[in-house]
Amino acid sequence: NRYIATWNPTSGAGVPFEWANLSTTQQAQLGSTTAAGQNVLAYLRGNTSLEQRNGGTYRNRSYLLGDITDSNPIFVGAPSGPYSDASYLAFVNAQATRAPA
Repeated sequence: NRYIATWNPTSGAGVPFEWANLSTTQQAQLGSTTAAGQNVLAYLRGNTSLEQRNGGTYRNRSYLLGDITDSNPIFVGAPSGPYSDASYLAFVNAQATRAPA
């Protein structure tokens, strides 16, 4: 399972991007029926069973990270900052040689 969140501007908090957490308006925007909306949501969350290569109607994807409007994912290099907290220094050392996936 992937943890994917959306934002609720009223509460000012992240909300898990799952069917039960969507408003009825949001659910209706995903599909004309509950089943159609749940299928779209599952596809957006990375479910590949409804892709064309598996007999479904949704396009095949090479990667589960979908398009991000007007953006490209980028690799973020080593963390910066002279933080002296022991747990942060352990994190820096553990991530020092990380490479893009």
